Amino acid sequence: MKIRAILPWMALAGLSLAPAAMAQGGAVPPTKFKVMDMRSAIVATAEAQAAGLQLKSQFAPQQAAIDGITKQMEDIQKRGAAGANTLSQDEQAKMQRQYGLLQNQLKRATEQFDEQSQAAQADIVDGIGRKMIDVVDTYARENGLDCVLNSSSDSISVLYKSQNLDVTQQIVKLYDQKYPVKTVVAAPAKPPTPTTPAVKKPGGNEK
Repeated sequence: MKIRAILPWMALAGLSLAPAAMAQGGAVPPTKFKVMDMRSAIVATAEAQAAGLQLKSQFAPQQAAIDGITKQMEDIQKRGAAGANTLSQDEQAKMQRQYGLLQNQLKRATEQFDEQSQAAQADIVDGIGRKMIDVVDTYARENGLDCVLNSSSDSISVLYKSQNLDVTQQIVKLYDQKYPVKTVVAAPAKPPTPTTPAVKKPGGNEK
C-alpha cells in the first residue's frame, strides 16, 4: 500500500484512540471532529449555481455552432440515403467530401469547446474552494473542533486541524531515538611525506 493511502487512515486511527486514552489516563479530552463533502459543498453554493448559468450563456454561441454542424451532417446523411439509387457518382462523391469537411470542423469545435469550458469551470471551483477553506476554518474555531475531514475523494484529507492534534515533532523525536544515526568520525588527514630534492652530480647527470 502506498504511503499516501496509508497516512489518512493513520490520522483516523489516532482520532479513534483519543477516547480510549481519556478513559485510561483521565486527562486527554475527546477529539472533536466533523466530516464534509467538499466537492458537493462547492457545487451546492449559490455562487457556483450562478456561475454555471453564466458559463452556459457564455458558451452558448459555441454550442450553437456545434449543433449547426451536427445538423448539416445529419442532413447530408439523409439526402445520401434518400438518393442512394438516383444520385450520380459525382454527386455522391461531392456529398462525401462535404461530410468529411464538416466532420473535421466538428472535431475542432468540440475540442475547443471542451478545453475552454473545462478551464473556466476549474477556475470557478478553485476560487470557491479557496474561500470555502476560510469558512471551514472559521466554523471549526467557533465550534471548538479539532479536525474537519474531507470525504470527497477515496483518500480522506484534512481540511482543518488544531495544533493540539499535530504530533509530528514527537513522532520524529521517537523515531530518531529508536533508529539513531551512527556518527561517522572522519580520519585525520595524513601529513604529506616530505620529498628529498635530487642532488646534482658533476657532469649534469642525476641519479
